[in-house]
Amino acid sequence: MKPLSKLCDAADWFDPEFDRIVRTELAEEPRLHRKQWEFAQIFRALQSVGVLSGTSRGLSMGGGMERLLYAVVRHTGHLTVTDLYEADSSWDEARLEDPDCAVKAAAPFPVDRDRLSARRMDMRELTFPSGSFDFCYSSCAIEHIGTYDDFVRHLEETRRVLKDDGVYVLTTEFHYGEEVIPAPHNYYFSAAFLEELVRASSFAVCGVVDGTLRPHVFNRPLPVNLGDLCADAADPVTDVLLNTNPHLQLLTSGLPFTSMCLVLRKAAPAASGRVLPMAGLAASREWMAAGVRRWKAFVESASLHLDPFGMMSDRRTSGGVPRSVVSDGNSTLFHTGYVWLGEMPRKLTVEVDARPAPGARATIELRVHRHPALNPDAVSCCRSVKLVLERRQRLHASVSIVPDAKHSFAVLGKVTAGSCEIFDVAVRVAACPGAGST
Repeated sequence: MKPLSKLCDAADWFDPEFDRIVRTELAEEPRLHRKQWEFAQIFRALQSVGVLSGTSRGLSMGGGMERLLYAVVRHTGHLTVTDLYEADSSWDEARLEDPDCAVKAAAPFPVDRDRLSARRMDMRELTFPSGSFDFCYSSCAIEHIGTYDDFVRHLEETRRVLKDDGVYVLTTEFHYGEEVIPAPHNYYFSAAFLEELVRASSFAVCGVVDGTLRPHVFNRPLPVNLGDLCADAADPVTDVLLNTNPHLQLLTSGLPFTSMCLVLRKAAPAASGRVLPMAGLAASREWMAAGVRRWKAFVESASLHLDPFGMMSDRRTSGGVPRSVVSDGNSTLFHTGYVWLGEMPRKLTVEVDARPAPGARATIELRVHRHPALNPDAVSCCRSVKLVLERRQRLHASVSIVPDAKHSFAVLGKVTAGSCEIFDVAVRVAACPGAGST
């Protein structure tokens, strides 16, 4: 049997039991996506440790209305689902006024609703008596709840509400490098950081942790937001291709990460189960490093046509209908996603079809923002050009930059004076022999 605590691996979809769980328990068509892997791997782990007995009591934390909870509840005596449910939640699946009613009504296949209940609750403050549950689980939720003290508090609370020898199965973001990537509300954990968290919370890891990644084309890393490299990610053909592309091993600013499953047991504090060492991790890191070099060589030589609305897809122009932008309101004309460009000099070209308010002028500032992966809050503007709009016209401007491998870059436009309507915008990236601005 494969280890239960492991990294996401394309080879898992070729395992008969994994395939059965996807098709039968989750009732989905197999697809090479981390989220499907997380659901299937959590179910497999819960099943393997014997807690899906039909009589057990379980707790899903940060569960929203995820498909997994409906698969799990069919094999328990009762499942309680918690999340920060509220009408204005930033998470789509938690945006509920009456979570219990909504979660029960959203079942994608028949379940016994009497075995399911949903409550608004913070993962760091579980208002259940100690020893309430046979098992707990969460799917890529822990990394969103804060920083180190929040992670430890959550693990301690989870351990408290488990019965003796109960298990906690979780998936989270795993960075192949030595560093933690402290993205706000979305940490990417390193192996050493996870080891520290588990030790601090007095959990024990069940069995070994497998860091093996099979050398396979589907395990080559790709940008986490691949659509940012597409001029119109909402185009029907592009959308189909993006949704069928492997989404397993990913890059953020050139740093590779994936999903990881950990199976933790509430055991005596002296229990020896640990995250480290991770079997096979050294070889997997070499494979990922080769994949990063492959992508870097491609992106440094390619001419790119970026999605100008990658950071603001709900404000895309369509059907020739302009979008009004004013300097004293939401002044953003467009904003690409942050794209990793490697280290070769690049020329960034922007074309904007816009017109000012009748009888007036507008000033548009084109900016290039730089985003450091290991210090995500330190976004800075490294280039800017101001353009004056006096009538409807297609403005054109270029800036040159010399990227570095530790940053990603975004191109955006702001209306800094007056107001205007935008009809169309194009952002291109091409090879450049030097740096400067024009």
